Amino acid sequence: ERERGRGLMDILGGDGGGMTVVVLSLLDGVALSRLGRSCRHWRALPQWFEHWFLLGVRDFGKHRRLVPPGRFERFDDAMLEPDVDWHKRYLRFVAAAHCPSIEALRLAAVRVAQSLGIETSSLEEVRRR
Repeated sequence: ERERGRGLMDILGGDGGGMTVVVLSLLDGVALSRLGRSCRHWRALPQWFEHWFLLGVRDFGKHRRLVPPGRFERFDDAMLEPDVDWHKRYLRFVAAAHCPSIEALRLAAVRVAQSLGIETSSLEEVRRR
């Protein structure tokens, strides 16, 4: 196909239907991101954000992540919000600290405080240090 000058869009059908939907649904986050960077056509597909949403639900499921600005969220919590950029949300979830619960976060903070020797210090003393 390369010798005949046909690209992936020509083979799959450039309209975003049929085989394109099937192939995009098989890709993981890294491959889908690389495909999006390779050509503007992919990012312009009507199903582009839907693929990122489905990928996020598949990868993160019902697990919560600690995402900026410091809330525990599930990936699909923003499903009813208009104009969500699912690709950016996916990237934020990948980059977010994997913290399964507030209790795990508390235990991590206690370990840090113990390692610094400030577990019995007052709040003013901790701020001063």
